[in-house]
Amino acid sequence: MNKVMAGLKRFWNNEEGLGTLEILLIVAVLVAIAIIFRKWIVD
Repeated sequence: MNKVMAGLKRFWNNEEGLGTLEILLIVAVLVAIAIIFRKWIVD
């Protein structure tokens, strides 16, 4: 478990990893918006 936590800390501290995290968060928000407004989008 400690190796996993160390890996997550390295991923979090790595600037490339932070960029990946930002992209994942943006995609998650876009998907959530699409789900919320799906009826309006389909119409």
